[in-house]
Amino acid sequence: MKLVSDAAEKGDHMLEADLVQYEAEYRRKQPAVREVRTFAAKSRRRVKDLPLNLTWAEYVRRLRWQCRRSGHALVRDDSDSAYVNVAEKCQGIFRRRQRLAEMDADERRQVAGLVNPYTYFGSMAGAGHFMAYVLRTPAKLDRALDMIPARGPVRIEDVDRYRRALPRHGMGSPAVGTRLLAMKRPDRFFCLTSANRRRLAKEFGFSIAELNTYEGYQRLLTRIWALPWARETRPPPRDKRIWAARVALIEAFYYDG
Repeated sequence: MKLVSDAAEKGDHMLEADLVQYEAEYRRKQPAVREVRTFAAKSRRRVKDLPLNLTWAEYVRRLRWQCRRSGHALVRDDSDSAYVNVAEKCQGIFRRRQRLAEMDADERRQVAGLVNPYTYFGSMAGAGHFMAYVLRTPAKLDRALDMIPARGPVRIEDVDRYRRALPRHGMGSPAVGTRLLAMKRPDRFFCLTSANRRRLAKEFGFSIAELNTYEGYQRLLTRIWALPWARETRPPPRDKRIWAARVALIEAFYYDG
């Protein structure tokens, strides 16, 4: 604080008026200091109380156990029929082609979840408007996807820009638009679907109606990004494939199909 440095320079010559000014300034700032400390403490408690508040090692262990329990493959070496494999394949297509309009029809069906085994993370075959955009006018979706960087940091504001750039007709629900978010950046996004929304809402304290909006999705995403495993930056080499799809993989915990 500047007043402190001024006081140190003046030493014994500090005037009584200066002392009064310093004391008044100190007292004026105390409520703000207390507010910041209280907010920080509440934030730590909120994260501590969230579901899936796990270290990276705990998250991977729970994820493997959940996949064994449900019978859904986490990762395979012999086919794409597994969570990690689908996320890898779809993100790889996005990185090579960059835009839906540059993909061939088969690649668009894969990233959009229109064909097996790429229906891991949810089948989109019943979403008629979405399917029409993907297969006939993909450039309309590219305008929104361009708001999401292919690598590096992603901000919650980018999701709002994505939402606002989507076509208005038939794309109002995050149950449609989040599929492409999660396949472009499975390290930062998850698919919100009719098969996981109920469990996610219950565990994270949302109503189902809230999670049927992009605003609700963004609030939930902010909570997930705050969790220790989601913030992990240096996973063990053996976990690199899981780490690259870490947020999308919460589907394994909340799928209820």
